[in-house]
Amino acid sequence: MKTAMIAPALSLLATAAAKEGTEQICLGPRSHVITYNFTGHSLDEIEDATISVQPDLASNDLCAPSPYGDKTMCVGANVDETCRAAAKDIPLWTGSFSQSVDCPSCFAGLTTDLYYKLNIKHFELKEVEVGLQNSHLRAAAEVHGHTDKAVTLPSGKVTLISEKSKFKADFMVANIIPVKIEVAVPTTFNYALGFKGSVDATAGATLDVNLGDHSVKYENGSGFSVINDKPSYTFTPNLNVDVEAEADLSLGMDSTVAISVDKVISYDVKMQPKLPLEMDLEDSDKHICIEGSADFVLSHEADVHFSLFGKKHDVYHYGPKQLYHYHKDDVFKKCIDVPKSDATVVV
Repeated sequence: MKTAMIAPALSLLATAAAKEGTEQICLGPRSHVITYNFTGHSLDEIEDATISVQPDLASNDLCAPSPYGDKTMCVGANVDETCRAAAKDIPLWTGSFSQSVDCPSCFAGLTTDLYYKLNIKHFELKEVEVGLQNSHLRAAAEVHGHTDKAVTLPSGKVTLISEKSKFKADFMVANIIPVKIEVAVPTTFNYALGFKGSVDATAGATLDVNLGDHSVKYENGSGFSVINDKPSYTFTPNLNVDVEAEADLSLGMDSTVAISVDKVISYDVKMQPKLPLEMDLEDSDKHICIEGSADFVLSHEADVHFSLFGKKHDVYHYGPKQLYHYHKDDVFKKCIDVPKSDATVVV
């Protein structure tokens, strides 16, 4: 008789400890829906749990717009309110007699949606997944040189986006389970410049990369699996010349989309676009011509370091692995007449 009374009581306690439901949350201007199912009243008591955080674009109206008035999640620095252009000019070098080199358009801005899934069973990590959806990277590397004589500058780099510049989301699931997500895009602009004579010109290119969807999943017993869309992109070279000019330019960027879910997983997608340019004066035709090649490398890696709920697991690492490498010589050649004030070419 006592056993019959105890069993229903235990069942009632188990039911009371189970929690499931959905919550709406804004990650920046983007709406996301959290779906959860777990047992336990505190972190130490949680034995089984499933959690997912997914974009819910149909509910974006529930979230306040970003400072520039739209619903785009933008990660970046030196980007203007559109996440598509540079916010300010970056000086690179200053010499004597008004000689200078600057970067009027050096930036990188990423718009993306992120998602996250977690599954533990009997205190053990069974599955974790994190990814980016509808990701779009826009960047530019354009150098303006003003000098009255030949100048060769040593190669250098400028930090456009530091690791300290991050998008952060810190929230609680059902007021019990903490979730801390950070997205950073540390980016450096690399350059090597040589001006062959008198120069007053701007040369460079903009880059528009549709990254699509990229994700990594870890399953206990099966290891890692990935989803990667093939990127599509365009290089748009720009040339503005005020005086006769010749130069050799090597421009590039190292940029990493770094996602971190505290105490669970990190996932990095690394992009390395490079653009060697040559600007020559063709005396016979009184033309200035710009020629360029393009190179783009995409790779990724992941790290599982699960210690949520006070449980520690071995660290599992994936990669780095190259996803895509594009290289093409002589991507473009364009000539303009000189001298011409404000002669601008975009191809």
